[in-house]
Amino acid sequence: MTAFLPFDRSLFEHPAKIAQIFNKPAIGVLPLHFPIELIEAAGALPVEVFGIQAPVSTSDRLAPPFICSLVKTFLETAMTGGFEGFKGFAIANICDSCQNAAGTLHYATQGRFFTVLMNLSMHPEAQSAKEFLRHVVLNVKEALEQGLNTNITDGKLSHAIRETVRLRLALRKLLEKRALGPLNISTREVIDFVRSCWMMPRSQAADMVESVLPRIQPQSPSGPGVLLSGIVPAPYGLLDEIEKAGAFICGDDLGISWRNTSGPYDTEGDPIDLLINRLLNLEPCSTLHFQRKDRGDHLLERVKQTGAKAVVFFRLKFCDPEAFDHPYLKSRLDAENIPSQMVETDLRDASFQGAATRITALIESL
Repeated sequence: MTAFLPFDRSLFEHPAKIAQIFNKPAIGVLPLHFPIELIEAAGALPVEVFGIQAPVSTSDRLAPPFICSLVKTFLETAMTGGFEGFKGFAIANICDSCQNAAGTLHYATQGRFFTVLMNLSMHPEAQSAKEFLRHVVLNVKEALEQGLNTNITDGKLSHAIRETVRLRLALRKLLEKRALGPLNISTREVIDFVRSCWMMPRSQAADMVESVLPRIQPQSPSGPGVLLSGIVPAPYGLLDEIEKAGAFICGDDLGISWRNTSGPYDTEGDPIDLLINRLLNLEPCSTLHFQRKDRGDHLLERVKQTGAKAVVFFRLKFCDPEAFDHPYLKSRLDAENIPSQMVETDLRDASFQGAATRITALIESL
């Protein structure tokens, strides 16, 4: 599977080197929900960074200790030259840490990069929601045009939307195969593969996924299926521990994979309207300040769809959105007699034996 990756796994820790591979102006994106199609339409490379396992020291001068390692390592990388050659950063306001990161990035990098912060609608049912988001999306478009000294045409944006939808649909086909049994590649390799897609041109990524889909096939299961939930299943080595314990990952509700491939998948019509429609109709996520659909119902549906016998929640330390949702989600699972285990982790954890032990105990109980 490693041969399928467009670059070595070690480069996940070095975004600047990834940008050099594709020889395009790059924008560092803090996940989730930023309309990366606008970056693609501007002729730039949106590099979505789902965690860098870097030690933190420099960013401690400006960032408080109570922010998640996803945001903190992003700041650390920016402040220590890890985004050298990038043009700017793009962040959706999904939590206080992300909102504060936008200002911190501008200050810490002394204006060498431009930063775009995008607000999301908190009331999608309101009559003013579409008008509000149109104003927001057009402001983001203008900021990218100014920062990259380019013009985003409707034609370019429509093309970027089509290619991004093609990638999301292809990845969904890959992720859905896991419900049929353990794949002939490890879950760690699946997540690495998905992770790489968010760091390369979307059309190339879509071609790559479509080309390898026939070679990735489910096998007969020999153990129980487990569903993963959270933003990122980090440290990523924990994925190997689940499989060593005799279970297989039959599906997920992770920000890095399932949630990031959420629809709608419309490609016809005014491109700005398409972006707005997707932002208003995303699948339930802890980072959205609204829910068109109850997240507990959504998680139970995912369990049913995948045939999972248990759920493992990955929660990064100080990730408030996931922390707020967990008690309710656990209560919904308990009511249906579905076992679950929450592990609190940090991207920088060198050892995760405690978390691995708790997950193994859960699997053995099945």
